[in-house]
Amino acid sequence: GGGTLLQVQFAHGEQAEPEQLPQYKLFVGQLPKDITEDEVSELFGSFGELAEVCLLRHDDGASKGCGFVKYTQRDAAVRAIAAMSGKRKLEG
Repeated sequence: GGGTLLQVQFAHGEQAEPEQLPQYKLFVGQLPKDITEDEVSELFGSFGELAEVCLLRHDDGASKGCGFVKYTQRDAAVRAIAAMSGKRKLEG
């Protein structure tokens, strides 16, 4: 199969509250429907420490092909966007 280019960008409205630990959440779109949270962690963990990985799912548990990754460091999030957005094709 061809696969599609990944969308990777800062999540909309991503503003850390001053009293909270800074977290940098990215929206990831165009993921293969059969990818797992572990595979996303492996893919994005190479850029820095991940605080959270969340795939969006339909009510029946099927993947929507998108989700969020949250980094503890802003520079890791920036590196992930630079390396992954529109550049990686994943088979799905």
